[in-house]
Amino acid sequence: MGREKISCSGWVWRACATAVTVTSGRPNPLHHGFPGRLQRVRRERDLVRAHLSTAAGLGVDTVRALEAAGRVPRVETVCRLADALKINPAWLAYGVEPREAMAQSEALSFGERLILARQARGLSQRQLGDMAEMTGASVSALERQGNVPDIGRAERLAKALGVPAAWLAFGVGEGLG
Repeated sequence: MGREKISCSGWVWRACATAVTVTSGRPNPLHHGFPGRLQRVRRERDLVRAHLSTAAGLGVDTVRALEAAGRVPRVETVCRLADALKINPAWLAYGVEPREAMAQSEALSFGERLILARQARGLSQRQLGDMAEMTGASVSALERQGNVPDIGRAERLAKALGVPAAWLAFGVGEGLG
């Protein structure tokens, strides 16, 4: 697989598929593994939560809340944490390998990738919103206003569009195939 550009401080990764845990006959969302991956790499790097939060430019209790699975982080928060840890944000969010980052340049924004994928599928904003359990106005805000979703919403949009969540959220891997 070739390299794809992403917008998280200019990192580039190669992406490949990963195994998915199945509960009740349906795959769990990929982002459900985020808290464990964050905690594992933080401990491997011998960082306390407050120091990682500070290094990522986040509130002091943010890492604690994310590791406790108390909330689903926004794409930009995952980018900040990945930058601070020098890891691939797609791995941190969705478990997409490789884990480690390689330096490179910029790419399309989330909104630009969303527009490309939606138009390639011939969907209106309202149709996509219905498929992803959100409103057409929410899709419009993500496309046009630079709003960035949490990784759960990005994953739902990717599933509705038939593209990898890592590509839609971070520009990693093959997008429109």
